[in-house]
Amino acid sequence: MIKKKQEISLLFGETILSLKAEKDVEHFDVSYAVPLFYRDQVPFLFELKEVDSSKLSGYKILDDKHPPNKIIKFRISSLRKDEQVHLHFKYYVFVKNRDYEELPKKIKITSTKKIPEEIRQWLLPSKSIQSDNLLIKIRAKTLGLSKDFLKIGKKISISICFHRPILQSIRRFIESKQNLSNIFFGKRYWTGLSDALSGLLLGGHCAAQINLGLAYLRANGIPSRGLIVTTMFYMGEDYKKRGGWLDAQHYSFECYNKECGWVNGIPGAFPIDTNHGIVLRINYLEDENLAGDGFSYYGGIQPWFWISDNNIKLISPGALFKKKKIRKSGEIYIRGWVESNIELDSILTDRILDILKKNCILYENFFGKKYEEKLQNLALFQKEAIKSFKNSDIDNFIVNIDKVYLLLSKTKK
Repeated sequence: MIKKKQEISLLFGETILSLKAEKDVEHFDVSYAVPLFYRDQVPFLFELKEVDSSKLSGYKILDDKHPPNKIIKFRISSLRKDEQVHLHFKYYVFVKNRDYEELPKKIKITSTKKIPEEIRQWLLPSKSIQSDNLLIKIRAKTLGLSKDFLKIGKKISISICFHRPILQSIRRFIESKQNLSNIFFGKRYWTGLSDALSGLLLGGHCAAQINLGLAYLRANGIPSRGLIVTTMFYMGEDYKKRGGWLDAQHYSFECYNKECGWVNGIPGAFPIDTNHGIVLRINYLEDENLAGDGFSYYGGIQPWFWISDNNIKLISPGALFKKKKIRKSGEIYIRGWVESNIELDSILTDRILDILKKNCILYENFFGKKYEEKLQNLALFQKEAIKSFKNSDIDNFIVNIDKVYLLLSKTKK
């Protein structure tokens, strides 16, 4: 049955990435995962803010190795020892929100033979998701006794959320006092144990919880993969006034069933509305193997940004969820919220999404330093469209996204 009404959401994300040179460096690249054009999520505006133009020699959105993943690559010019550079960017995406209310109450697990070949890779174990481990398999089978896709997903999401809560609290406290550089640049410490097996034995934050959940799902014959997202943890004016920030991206998951496709989940809830976060990256088995187990380079954490020179360091801001002002040192700050939700006629929603998708394809092709002047002109219409959407002025919103498409289609490379 086709729904007559469909909700569309405007989501906002923001990142401040500050870097410091430990030695003199000629030049280096910083690559960061950007919002994906994925299913009914459509990136609309990516805006650089407060970037030192004398240090930023170039930037461009590029295809990553595995589709639909994309990165923005920044080329930074020379830095002296102890000199810093700050990258500050904002992004807006539109999401046709799926709340999964149309799903039947019971759905059988799809047999392996009926799973498409390209999806079967997410049934396999990996270095950070050890679904073939005996302890994980035993626990997974106790969670998968019903053989009902939705019931298993819900039981697993709740299980990983409340698994070893005391150890989770201890680990989170210790991790809040450590630097992200300890995770991303090779220093090994016990709180970095975020692979599935470590999550089973020691509990952990979202990365460990998701890895453990994926291992349980795969052990039950359900293809599943991790997503790196800018979470919509905090919403509304109260959060903006408090100025709260996170110091890491969030992890969620999705699992596959032939009857309903990929279904989203987070620790504690399954299925979850698709507007719960901005999807930045889909993790493939290559990412899971790169992340390794708890004693490997990334400690089981699949990364979302990369720096080409080991002499450039990122220093963590400190405690997760701590209310504080931004310090001018090497740090990472991330935040996001839902700007607006509007329920429209489903036919109108599809029309809007169609225009937005056409815009997105053209926009990514032209996004880069050499097109800065044209992008500034384009941003005027993009920001007016965002303002109209937030004010529920759909007619003016459509006028402006049409203007965006017209300007993009006339732009020559």
